[in-house]
Amino acid sequence: MTSERVCLFCLAPDAMSVKFDRRGKPFLRCFACGVRAFMPSFQSLNGVAILTPYAESVVEQMAQNRAVADEKRRLVAALVDGIRAKLVRSPAASAGSSSQQAPAPLAHGGTRA
Repeated sequence: MTSERVCLFCLAPDAMSVKFDRRGKPFLRCFACGVRAFMPSFQSLNGVAILTPYAESVVEQMAQNRAVADEKRRLVAALVDGIRAKLVRSPAASAGSSSQQAPAPLAHGGTRA
């Protein structure tokens, strides 16, 4: 898992790798979307090890089948819409910064538009 794999966040192929902080704790780093996800222990990598091949399979299916890609884009759009709706209803949203924006939906092939 130390080599670059598909990012579990943006689905960019060959963009995510496992790094280690100064204290030797693992974190995920994506060179495409810039995410850094810090793990409290090595046990946290269990899900990463299991989900990464699934994410790679989804990216491959999206590249080969437009209907699958459209379905996945709809799933992403529904998630983003739900998050935006919660943000609008949140009392902290009206007092917070207006510069925070939800991510753009996935473009064809699993990369950001």
